[in-house]
Amino acid sequence: MGFLRSGTGIRLAGIVFLGFYGMGFLDADNWWGTHAIAFLSREWSYVCLLTGSLLFLGALLPTDTIYRWIKIPRLNRTSTRLTILLTGITMGFLFYLFPIVHDHYGDAFMFRDKLDNHVTEMPPEMTRALLSWQPEPSYGRNTLLGLINLAAWISGQTYRQVFTGINIICGVAFMILWLWFVSNYLKHTGWKVIMSLTGLTAPFTQHFYGHMEVYAPSYLLLLVILILFLKYLESKRTSLLAGLVFFWLVGLRLHPVFLLILPPLVLILASQWQQKSTVIAKLLTWKGLATGVILPLALVGAWVYFFVFEDHIDNRVLAGSYDRGRLFLPLWPPEPPLDRYHLFGVHHLFDFGNISLTWSPSSLLILGVIGACYHRLIRWQSLPVLVTGLTLLLFVAFFFMVNPLLSMPLDWDLFSFPAPVLLLFTLVLVRQVQDQKALALKVLLLTIALSIFSITGIAVNASLPAYAHRMESLGIRIFNTYYIWSGKTLEFAIGLGSPDPAEQYKRREKVLSKLKPNREKDTEYARLLAQNGRYHLRTTKDYESALPYFQEALEYAPGEGEHHLGLLESQFRLKNFDAAYQSALALIELNFPGPKKALRMAIHCALEASRSADAYRHSGNYLQTWPEDPVILKVHQGLSENTSPEDLAKLFATPD
Repeated sequence: MGFLRSGTGIRLAGIVFLGFYGMGFLDADNWWGTHAIAFLSREWSYVCLLTGSLLFLGALLPTDTIYRWIKIPRLNRTSTRLTILLTGITMGFLFYLFPIVHDHYGDAFMFRDKLDNHVTEMPPEMTRALLSWQPEPSYGRNTLLGLINLAAWISGQTYRQVFTGINIICGVAFMILWLWFVSNYLKHTGWKVIMSLTGLTAPFTQHFYGHMEVYAPSYLLLLVILILFLKYLESKRTSLLAGLVFFWLVGLRLHPVFLLILPPLVLILASQWQQKSTVIAKLLTWKGLATGVILPLALVGAWVYFFVFEDHIDNRVLAGSYDRGRLFLPLWPPEPPLDRYHLFGVHHLFDFGNISLTWSPSSLLILGVIGACYHRLIRWQSLPVLVTGLTLLLFVAFFFMVNPLLSMPLDWDLFSFPAPVLLLFTLVLVRQVQDQKALALKVLLLTIALSIFSITGIAVNASLPAYAHRMESLGIRIFNTYYIWSGKTLEFAIGLGSPDPAEQYKRREKVLSKLKPNREKDTEYARLLAQNGRYHLRTTKDYESALPYFQEALEYAPGEGEHHLGLLESQFRLKNFDAAYQSALALIELNFPGPKKALRMAIHCALEASRSADAYRHSGNYLQTWPEDPVILKVHQGLSENTSPEDLAKLFATPD
């Protein structure tokens, strides 16, 4: 029936997926798609690993032995409906009880300071977003934000409460819809349990656990459209087709990713004439799709990539790295330190493998076993396989090209859009092998094991200490690969870990020891160094210890004014006034923290260093723009009268 015997396929799949999670436990900084188990307490980590391993081993036992262990009761229609409803309600409670703490994923950081605010009046820009149609990528996002503002305004709830409520409603609806469709689409009870667990515990459902983003309605709508695909192919009812087109148009309003639904939707419409047209009949095969759909779309995509967006060459420099206009990853690496991440680079390929493991590991395992052992049982040319397979291919190919603006580990919510498609594609194939009851029992044990591993991610994101350590690990991974946002992510994680500055200093030192940059320009590494310099500057008042941090930071980021300012203050506190004056000159050159303050600091440092001529020149320049400043007027007048610079320096209370 396939390349491998079923027993061999199960063993191989078990070893591979157990290896994925084992690597996540042992090398958490790189295997971020499976590493959640590493951040649990040691006891729970070992319990999960041991339980999962035993279940994997159990799948290798003879089928008769497994039969004696597992008895799956058959439910009548009423019991099934009640079970689905109770499961959906239970999931709603879980969504509420285990939200992401201090959500830093995706664009949640943009809402963090507003989450506990009430909406007293509807913002005009949100009203415009709801009442207008704007053909641009951010339009769907603005529409959803407009709905969130409207709900908060009408209900009197905070943004946090509205986000949470929408996530729970969409999550419960998603789970009930998934369970209902599985129970109707499959006949074999064992496979029903497997696919139900696969959807309930898929890591991408983290969207519904208090994630402060706008994607939950889009994921629910995507599932609705995919189910309507399959229902229509079975019944050919016109009402289902009308509903399909309607929900697709609604989807376009919510997110531009629904454009990817158009090709399979056209195929479904064309299937009505499959029996009457030889052209359409030939098109509705994998060979026909390859030449008639996939190849033309690839050519159009290549034209857009190379000639419209011109994203194959990345001319970004670090200062402009957060560029929402750059939709796709470059074909060739940009300048350092952004050179480690490009379309076919090792880091992107590895990250995409990691993100795919957060879609639905059980689905991937099932597809692997079916493909290796039972592919001859699959009717590959059937319309359900063609439609869901094409949809999955389009989603995976598109998101493989997309530039993860915040890095893929942080932008997992956007990059999880292929997950519902993967679930439905797996379900379609399972339906064709569901008579393999022995396979179902073995896969059930593996699915339970993967479900245990998957829910560890939910537990970690809901626990502040574990979440802080996970964010730190993600920051290290981002620093070594995508680079952008790594410093901010690490600082966020370190701040979450402990409010104690001394503890933060220790954690930052540990992180710095792991990074060891080898780049000539490294603003993220410099930012971390400067933070430890400020710890000594502000907290311990150990200015000797602060000095080398700022000096090293400037080696990696010579154009960062904040580091020059830290170095100036350290030198000033140590009474190295000549050195402080040189830092002040750099600040004037950089216009940091503004021309007025930079000149004032230069005047003060020059006076302390007994550099009267320099102080006189700077004070003259200062008074040309701010002639009313009484301190600088006295300094300039005093210098013209040969007053001692030491006496004039006393006019400054601090180095300002």
